[in-house]
Amino acid sequence: MTMIALKEAFGGDHLTDIAIVLVADGALDLVPSEVNAHLHSCAECSARVAAEVSLSVRADTMMRAVGVQSVPAHTFPVWLVAAALALAALGFVPSANPTARAAMDAFAGAPRLFPVAVDSLLALLRGFSGATFTITALASAAVLAVLGFAIARQARAVQLT
Repeated sequence: MTMIALKEAFGGDHLTDIAIVLVADGALDLVPSEVNAHLHSCAECSARVAAEVSLSVRADTMMRAVGVQSVPAHTFPVWLVAAALALAALGFVPSANPTARAAMDAFAGAPRLFPVAVDSLLALLRGFSGATFTITALASAAVLAVLGFAIARQARAVQLT
């Protein structure tokens, strides 16, 4: 954050609420040096800062009494970063090792083959009710199988280049 302007720190002869809260919160690097000098010479502003600090301490005490723990505002998500790095490393393994790449390709292709096989089998089983339907089912299953094979070969060729 940046330091507040002098006109935002003073409202007439006394400090503004913004300056009082910043000083009470210990953010002295965000207020001009004139604020500190004013606090040493003005009993009213010093009393307002003391009241704000007291309020903050009481609120913290009451929150702890009911089981609410104060949490730092900016905690670094170490576990999330570690998980992201582990996931990135797992994604890198297939590209670094040809054997791992072949295994991942086979594993990734298996779910796509299962629905095709089930649909083809169901089409064959349903097709036994009539000759025209059987021929149509077999032809469509064959066309789907050939198209699937062609698409798989094309995808594999693109991955290898």
